[in-house]
Amino acid sequence: MDIGSMRRRLLIEKHETVIDKIGNHTSKWTDFHSCFCYANLSSGDEYGVSPETIEQGSVTFIIRWAKKLAGLNSKEYRIRFQGEAYNIVSVDDVQFRHEKLQIIAEIIPRGDRT
Repeated sequence: MDIGSMRRRLLIEKHETVIDKIGNHTSKWTDFHSCFCYANLSSGDEYGVSPETIEQGSVTFIIRWAKKLAGLNSKEYRIRFQGEAYNIVSVDDVQFRHEKLQIIAEIIPRGDRT
């Protein structure tokens, strides 16, 4: 594993349901794990809605494996990277060696973020 290529920081956030003092349930993204990563564009598409063009694509993130990340999944977690939020599509413990994780994620359109 080439650790020198992991130069960019990402933040993994966990989705939680928070109950306030009067019993209301609200959704909240909380910081879970911050680390350095290697990021590479996997694929991309553009579709236009005049006057703006919306860019959509997949990014592959490679990070060092940590025991804390053993339960990482696409339902409860998302990634923050360079000011953008990404939904996790898949998580792969490469060759089950517990050395690195390969995470494929798709950018969340700005209007869909909460």
